[in-house]
Amino acid sequence: MADSLRLQVVLDLVNRAGAKLRDIAAGSRRAGKAMAALQDRLRGLESQQQQIARHRALEARLADTSANLAMQRRKLQALQAAYQAVETPTAKMTAQLRKQAEAVGKLAREEASHRTALERSQAGLARVGLSTHRLAIEEQRLHRELAATNQQLQQQKAHLEAVAAAQKRAGQLKRTGMVMVGHGAGAWALKEQFAAPGKSMVAAFAEQETAAVQLRAAMLRANGEVSGSYRQMLALAQDLGNQLPGTTQDLLQMLTMLKRQGMSDQVILGGLGKAAAYLGAQLQMPYVEAAEFAAKLQD
Repeated sequence: MADSLRLQVVLDLVNRAGAKLRDIAAGSRRAGKAMAALQDRLRGLESQQQQIARHRALEARLADTSANLAMQRRKLQALQAAYQAVETPTAKMTAQLRKQAEAVGKLAREEASHRTALERSQAGLARVGLSTHRLAIEEQRLHRELAATNQQLQQQKAHLEAVAAAQKRAGQLKRTGMVMVGHGAGAWALKEQFAAPGKSMVAAFAEQETAAVQLRAAMLRANGEVSGSYRQMLALAQDLGNQLPGTTQDLLQMLTMLKRQGMSDQVILGGLGKAAAYLGAQLQMPYVEAAEFAAKLQD
């Protein structure tokens, strides 16, 4: 009868794990799409930021070239005035004037080239909705949006990692459950493998009492009274502690975790408590962690 009950609990866990895996897979696909959309947005924002940086560089280059051209033109004007002030200009003056005129011509062509490039850059910015008349404001906006998008990416990355971990755990649960069904519910680890050697009876009793008090606190109702199922919970922990690896204290802590996860007394006593205990024993997982995971399978 006990083996039959265990098999029923395991089969229930396998079914729940299968459903959870499907939910997790769907959530993973949604999270993946959201991640891809955020990455596309990040690339777009970074591209706009780079466009603004290139435009700033073109503006600076044009300003430097224009300033240099103005200075060289003034120098050319001075040479021309000196050249015209003498009746017979020397060959050196002629060479200097010609050289300066060539330098001015070269700078003028460079300025025109920079101005054309700047106009093309301005048109490119306009195509992505950026105004060159308010670049400082656009840069501040991009900085804020980049920071927010990077934060969202980190959150989405953490979410995907959590989904992957849950998927792995649910898959392990389903595989283990199927193995247990195949080999029979008697495939439980020996209690002695989990026993804590050297612990005194007094210390063990004190720890068990503490765990019982914590369960009692978790079962307090709004009016300050303890749930009427408290005795049944204690009996369940004692029963499971006698059957499975670990101690009654471990099982009391497991039941406390189930309560903290929002599970009702009826659900716990109706099979969830045993399911979590069997799960922890088979996977050699701490009972508290098994309780937390089993509770999530109820969602």
